[in-house]
Formats: sequence, C-alpha cells, structure tokens
Amino acid sequence: MHDISIIGGGISGLSAGIALKQFPLKIKIFERNESFSNLGAGIQLAPNATCSVSSLGLLDEVLEKSAHPNRLLVFDIALNQHLCCMELGSNIASKYGYPYLTILRSDLHSILENKLQGSKNIEIVRGFKISDLKILKNKIAVFNNQGNRYDSHALIGSDGIHSIIQKSQFKNNSIGSNESTAFRTLIKNDCKSINKHSKDIKVWFGNNFHAVTYPVGLNNDINIVVVTKQIHHNCYGWSNPCELNDFFYLFAPYPNSEITKLIISSSEWFRWPIYKCKPIKKINEMTKSSIILLGDAAHYMKPHLAQGASMALEDSCQISYLLKKTKFINKIDWNKVFEQTAKKRVKRISKVQKRSILNGYIFQCSGILRMFRNIILKCLGNFAVDQKWLFKRQS
Repeated sequence: MHDISIIGGGISGLSAGIALKQFPLKIKIFERNESFSNLGAGIQLAPNATCSVSSLGLLDEVLEKSAHPNRLLVFDIALNQHLCCMELGSNIASKYGYPYLTILRSDLHSILENKLQGSKNIEIVRGFKISDLKILKNKIAVFNNQGNRYDSHALIGSDGIHSIIQKSQFKNNSIGSNESTAFRTLIKNDCKSINKHSKDIKVWFGNNFHAVTYPVGLNNDINIVVVTKQIHHNCYGWSNPCELNDFFYLFAPYPNSEITKLIISSSEWFRWPIYKCKPIKKINEMTKSSIILLGDAAHYMKPHLAQGASMALEDSCQISYLLKKTKFINKIDWNKVFEQTAKKRVKRISKVQKRSILNGYIFQCSGILRMFRNIILKCLGNFAVDQKWLFKRQS
C-alpha cells in the first residue's frame, strides 16, 4: 500500500505530485491516457501562477520555454484604437515579484513530467482507466477496468472537468450544460504580418463574441481563442476539429480589423465547449474524508480570467505548505490536511470563478452597456485590468 493516489496526470495531477515528492511519501499517479496530446494550446501564467511555479522549483525551466509579453491591450473590434493598456514585462515583475508569462500547454506539461522523472517515491501508472473507488477502514481502494486494485491512505482527484472522483464521491455537481463555445488555433510566427502580434496579449471585444491573442513558445507563435455564444451539444474536450467558417460570420462586418486579418491566416481550428458552472461555496464540495479534489475536478471555471491552470498550481502549493508544518513521526492526518487546504482555497477560488463569469458578460456586451464599458475602460482601464487581489503572492 502506498501513501497517496493521484488520479489524473494533467497539470493539476503532476503539479500535486511535484509538491508532494519532497516529503517521505510513496505516491502513485494514475493517468488514463498512454501518452499526452501535443496539440497547440496556450496558457497564460500571471504572477500568482509563476509564484506557484517558483515554489515547485520550476521557474527557470518555465522561463526558458515561455514567451514574455510586453503589454496587455484591450480593444473594441469596431474601433481603430485600443481602450486601455497595461504594461507587463519588467513592470509587472517588479510590482508583484514574479513575471507574466505565456506558454504552450504541452511545454508546461513536459516540464512538470520531466521534474518527476527519476523520483524514487513516485510512480506514474499510464493507461489506468478507473472503474471503481471504495473508501475502506483506514484506506482507499481504486480499481481499473482490468480488475487491478491499488490501496492508499489518501487520494487526490485531479481528473479534470468530467471527474470520475467528483461524480462518485461528491453530491454536488457544479458543471452545467454547454453554454458557449471557444474556437482556437496556433499560427506560426513566420512573417512580418504575424510578427507584429508576437509581443503583446490582445483582447478584442465584439457583439456576442470576443477574441484573445498572445505569443507562446520560443518562437513567439500566436495562440488565438475566439469565444462565441454558439452551443454544440456533441462537442466534448478541447480538440474537436472545425472550420473557420463555423464562426467567421462574426468578423465579416470588420474586414479591416487586425484580428480579422489574423484569423483568416489559419486553416486549422479546434472547437472547445465552455460550460455553465456554479462557484464553489463550501469545503465539502472540495474534500471528503481523506479525499480532495484539485484543479478543474474541484472548481471548473470559465476561461475569461485565464486562471484555470493557475488555480490548479496554487492548489498543489497549498497542500505542500500545510505538509511542511506536519511532523512525519506518526501517520499523517490527511482528513485534517485536506480540510485545512480547502478552507484556505474555497473563498479565493470562488472569487476567481465569479469574476470569470462576469468577464464573459463584460467582454461581449452590446448596446448602451457596451458604450459604458468602453468609457470606463478608457478612463480607468489600468485599474480594472491590473488585479492586485489576484496577482499578489498568496500566503
């Protein structure tokens, strides 16, 4: 029997493994896939995320693989100039102690996975499709579809938005139906017309849609996400191939816009569903006995604040912080550790979820609300975009 099982080998599960590997624990990470997708998708790492990356001992590796955007620019697609601008780069690094980076999801995942390679107290079990979980006296048993059984003292559910652990052990279901759709692509930075987009994060507000672009990787390739109010009930996961024409009608009225010219340069697009979600309220939505949910399994959030991966990284660091206060003489009281973790996390996560939902409305509003939004951003934009409550280091 090992000390702790981690279900899920994505960013949440691997970061949890890294956070725990410094302690005298035997850890098994169970991942349903045999290998991971290399499809291009970007992640924004705000200062709170890079602080967590630093705590995990990975900042140098992440800096090496990341793009370092200079500014965050916000546009109304119908106008010819930006509404507001926030300086990133050295400005935000000196203010919060950590940089604002953008990176390919596959690169971040590889960095996390490489950090675990050679760890004597961690084993990654691939191709493990969990079929059952039983809470027994002083242990938790997990079974796969081949009948194999693994016992542990505690379990972390990091198996994503459609978490089997969440569905089997927690009564609440915070995930609703498909509410909107994101379309994403990655454009190579191989010409002047593309290169001008490779220095900044840009957000374009439209009528019932918005778009985000930012550089990723060593070549500063451009990650593009277009969020619409379309609903696709048969759309599952974030790698469903689709066509530019599925959403281009939204940009047709703005043929001279920079973003319109940019998106037509890519012919490879993927559709990604965005779901309704209820912000987390109570610790028992996140932990039960010696089980805790982390990342999307615990607190799925809409992408409109670009904090999904960041919150998962923070979750892992919080468990590590609490374990550093634990004396490893007797058996660990995992119930207590997980309860304290949830108590520390729930309020902050709920605020991030609520702000993400609100941003979705702000980014896509129309009529008089659109006019007022633009006026406020022109006058107070830097205060609205630079979110100290979110970016500052967490204790």
